[in-house]
Amino acid sequence: MRKLVVIIACLAVGLFILTGCQSTKSTANKNSAVSVNTAKAVRGQLDDSTTVSGKLEALASADVVPKVAGKVNKIPVDIGSEVHAGDLLAALDAPELLAAVQQAEANLEKARQSDLITMKNQAQSNLATTETTLKNAEADYNRAKALYEQKAVSQQSFEQTQKAYELAESAYNLAKQNLDTIENGTIPNTIKVSEAALAQARANYSNMIITAPISGVITAKNVNIGEKTPTDKPLVSIVNLNKVVVVTNISENIVNKIKVGQKIPVLLQAVSDKPFQGEITNISYAADTATKAYPIKIQIDNPEHKLKPGMFAEVKLEGNKESFLLVPREAVLNTDKGSFVFTTDGQKLQRKEIKTGRSDGKNIAVISGLNEGEVIVASGVDSLQDGMKIVLQNKSK
Repeated sequence: MRKLVVIIACLAVGLFILTGCQSTKSTANKNSAVSVNTAKAVRGQLDDSTTVSGKLEALASADVVPKVAGKVNKIPVDIGSEVHAGDLLAALDAPELLAAVQQAEANLEKARQSDLITMKNQAQSNLATTETTLKNAEADYNRAKALYEQKAVSQQSFEQTQKAYELAESAYNLAKQNLDTIENGTIPNTIKVSEAALAQARANYSNMIITAPISGVITAKNVNIGEKTPTDKPLVSIVNLNKVVVVTNISENIVNKIKVGQKIPVLLQAVSDKPFQGEITNISYAADTATKAYPIKIQIDNPEHKLKPGMFAEVKLEGNKESFLLVPREAVLNTDKGSFVFTTDGQKLQRKEIKTGRSDGKNIAVISGLNEGEVIVASGVDSLQDGMKIVLQNKSK
């Protein structure tokens, strides 16, 4: 029995000593000062920008395809040549087209000679016939008039003779007008058809001279002198590099934050570490059915032609500029019970619960629970406790 009492007494002493040590350790944690960095809660703007990528395209380009087939007689350009709209790109040789022009010219002349002579002869003959008819009708009319005045013929008989005279006179005038028209050179229908055929033949022949539809730089050349024009690819390709376009896609969260005409920075690391100024020229009103994104185009001036189609570009799109109460993101302690910061008077810590909003990765917006200007611990908050003594490593401004 006495032995049991001794054992219990020893256990009690041990437990007292252990509890005392732990209490001393906890008190020591709170009483010992920790070194911290601090910052102030300040009002400012979050970086609400979004970076998207895309590729450069030429603002204007053209694949020059000949309208007629032929052998190349002349091609004064090569890859890299700069051309202006209207400059000669190639001259073709197509003898059949020249022969077609010559034949059309001959056909037109034949039509003119044949049709005019035939029609003039017919008109002259018709005029002579109608003139004879008119003279006979006029004589009949004069006789009938005299007899009618003497009441030797009926009124009906006289009116019939008068009508015949009027018809003969009308036919004569029409025949004379027709002859005058032919003699004055009015073109009959067959001549018009021949002229149209000649115009088409000449147009086909003019297609043997191929000129640049736009100003720019030759980027492809698929034929040489003496070769026939290709049928499966363009003769040459031209791009205008004075302006280039970034084609990219943006999400529905951004599309209403930008507008046509907005100036934005475009980074092309292959050319320069400094961004180029671009301008939004097109925003699609409909999302792409496959990607659910909205295509946009950003135009960049390129007077030195340093920017080339196919280059990779990064575009920084600025969002809305809103003011928030901001603290460093590392100053926020996130737990299952909420989000907290540690404020300080320079000597001790006070844990405060806050409600946070958006973050740009560096700073985070505080919606409630903190006032502007309050000093908080800026980092290393996971090991801090409410009421802990501190030593400032820095002085917040």
